[in-house]
Amino acid sequence: MTQNNCISNERFYRMLGLARRAGKVALGTPLALQALHKRKAFLLIVSASASSATQKKMSTQSAFYNIPLITVNIPPEAFSHLLGKDAPIVSVAVTDEGFAAELIKSSGKEVSEVSEHGI
Repeated sequence: MTQNNCISNERFYRMLGLARRAGKVALGTPLALQALHKRKAFLLIVSASASSATQKKMSTQSAFYNIPLITVNIPPEAFSHLLGKDAPIVSVAVTDEGFAAELIKSSGKEVSEVSEHGI
């Protein structure tokens, strides 16, 4: 399942920061994919600035594992700053079902509106 709209909602980013502080996220593409493969991910978040290869990989994996994907309209440097890291981050997996549900809710779309097509 994929959500195509780019998110620019402050509540969404606050909730993502809270999930980070709670230790309920896997930061970076390799760790996000690892969480997805271990079936610990409930939501994938990808920066719109990610390379087309990364976007395609995350879209394909989210569709295969039937995990929602949200694209955020934030550069990798700002995304990493938001999450308290120094290195640029383009992908995050949320590993808590409650945080994932709240992030989907705060993104402005209902779960039923999440499409099942790639980015």
